[in-house]
Amino acid sequence: MSTKKQRGLSLDQQAELALPWAIRVAATLRLADFIAGGVTHLEDLASRAQVHPGALGMLLRYLSASGIFTERAPEHFELTHAARMLLDDHPQHLREQLDQEGVGGNMDRVWIGLLDSIRTGQAAYRAIYGCTFWEALSTNASLSAWFHPLMIRLSTEDADALVKSYDWTRVGHIVDVGGGMGSVLAALLHAYPALSGTLIELPETAARAQATFADRGLLERCSIVGKSFFEPLPPGKDIYLLSCVLFNWDDAPAIEILRRCAQAIGPQGRVLILEPLSGQEPIPRPVTAEELLTLVLLGGQIRSLETYANLAHCADLEICSAHRLTSGNTLIECAASAYGI
Repeated sequence: MSTKKQRGLSLDQQAELALPWAIRVAATLRLADFIAGGVTHLEDLASRAQVHPGALGMLLRYLSASGIFTERAPEHFELTHAARMLLDDHPQHLREQLDQEGVGGNMDRVWIGLLDSIRTGQAAYRAIYGCTFWEALSTNASLSAWFHPLMIRLSTEDADALVKSYDWTRVGHIVDVGGGMGSVLAALLHAYPALSGTLIELPETAARAQATFADRGLLERCSIVGKSFFEPLPPGKDIYLLSCVLFNWDDAPAIEILRRCAQAIGPQGRVLILEPLSGQEPIPRPVTAEELLTLVLLGGQIRSLETYANLAHCADLEICSAHRLTSGNTLIECAASAYGI
């Protein structure tokens, strides 16, 4: 919902929980697909969705009154433009995101812990599920299958901007620390044939990342190391890249990650931090929502450049430069403190 539309709603309308949950239930039951396939009568829809007809009628009447579906005749429902976004083959994949029996439900339920996260500044995920999000990612195949392709889609714009926004011709070897499926590193290696690289990721993700480099014929120029970035990193390389890593972590672990990079670089090496920054301008509503989700999921935060300078200092690093990329994120270049400029 746009900010302009929101301002046209009263506070009690904005606070209403019925509509977002009703839409999620409709998505989970695949009602839009059934209706698009010609199943439009309430009784038939209830049979296909295997739900109570009377309860489904309540749901569809509410969603029709809200403009999501339309009731053309008593107990006969049709799709609106909005409802078509819930079709399984819609390019935005919204139905999958809202499905309460899948990863969408796993993510949505974390919002229950928002109050505790605001009170403590800590992630709510462990209190709700009994483990951290990262622990769940390593053991939940469905969560992992959803998360990694999402990260690839989100990193594409950053990768394109990063290729054009730094002088990679003077770099021999780059270590992509916590680089996920390797899409950013692969883009850099593809664009600069003289460049070689190392991907650092947890073992399961590192194994999956092999395909990213194999598909582009880059395996000979890239080593993939399955380990935590809280462990010592390969020393003496030119660049240690942290691409959208630190905002997933609270200050203490973020400093430890930076410290591992600082311990690995030599006098001429650099640590590159690619992150969204706060404090630059009014932040768009979707970004602020992402920041809240990062808090409840991971205990992370979007930081200011000043805060990153403080974190870098704690890790014996010093910021050399910072500039905003076309993707909207900011590239922060750091050197070891004794060699900072």
